[in-house]
Amino acid sequence: MTVDLLYRHPGEQEAVALLTRKQPYPATFTLSERTSERLNRVRHGLTHVMTDLLPVLDKEQYEELYCWLDKILVIIDATLLDAEGQA
Repeated sequence: MTVDLLYRHPGEQEAVALLTRKQPYPATFTLSERTSERLNRVRHGLTHVMTDLLPVLDKEQYEELYCWLDKILVIIDATLLDAEGQA
């Protein structure tokens, strides 16, 4: 079996573009602001997965994965509310 360590899935470039911060955080950003910004990027990524990638799975796979991602999104939203409340 040959493994290509340099191979990158085509979706990786899209994920990196969507989830990566383009500039470093300003020195004035607090921990809460950084946390909030990161959680927003994660939320955008999960939204993309749930609306664009999941629908092409078969029904059983879709439903199970959607349940997992929905619960993860609830945790992210709660943490985001906490972080924004501390900013």
